[in-house]
Amino acid sequence: MRRYRTLVLALTLALVPSSLSAQTQFAISGFGGAFLPASDLTGGTYFFGPGEISGFDGGDVAATFSHKTAFNFGGRLTVWPSQRIGFEAEAAFVLSDMNLDLLIPIIDPGPPQVVNLLSPDDPFKIESNVFMGSVNFVYGLIRPPLEPLVVFVSVGVGFVSHGGDSGDWLETTSNVAGTWGFGLKYGVARGVWLRGDVRDYFYKFEEGDWEAKWQNDLLVNAGLEFSFGS
Repeated sequence: MRRYRTLVLALTLALVPSSLSAQTQFAISGFGGAFLPASDLTGGTYFFGPGEISGFDGGDVAATFSHKTAFNFGGRLTVWPSQRIGFEAEAAFVLSDMNLDLLIPIIDPGPPQVVNLLSPDDPFKIESNVFMGSVNFVYGLIRPPLEPLVVFVSVGVGFVSHGGDSGDWLETTSNVAGTWGFGLKYGVARGVWLRGDVRDYFYKFEEGDWEAKWQNDLLVNAGLEFSFGS
């Protein structure tokens, strides 16, 4: 009898790791969508020498830098160790040029006023891009037995890096960011899901002596996800 109990205990212990492994689900997904910057990146006084701007003799100019709404694409790797708790790594590349709006005070004639040195319809464009990445904790609000629909929320930490020619104009090009988001996915076949997400990267952008500004860069994406495991 003791040998039988020992055998059962040994088999149980041997099966525990495999049972835990069977519960773990892995998923990989690709996505594309919109990059929506909620505010100007930064602004302050910028010096231009004579001739750098046509028709301007040079001097200090009020400058505002902002990213354009643009297309983004990327991918994710997700691990679900349980039905409701998951961990996710995400990376996205954004094809967003930067606008530079320039203003200068005009004193004569008349009272002081501010005019745009460049046409509002054709702002100074800086060829740039944005690379964003994060690691997130994901919680499933709706999971089985209500599949094929899954609804989830997420929170995490990441970074935002401004590339291209933006480094020629700005000293700060990378920032640590917090993230939060929500989304849903719908199963269309075994292991294949249609997925939609909204994720907010929030961070404080600081540039020299200029006023630091909080940023909210939204990624609104849709794509396909492929899952493996139980």
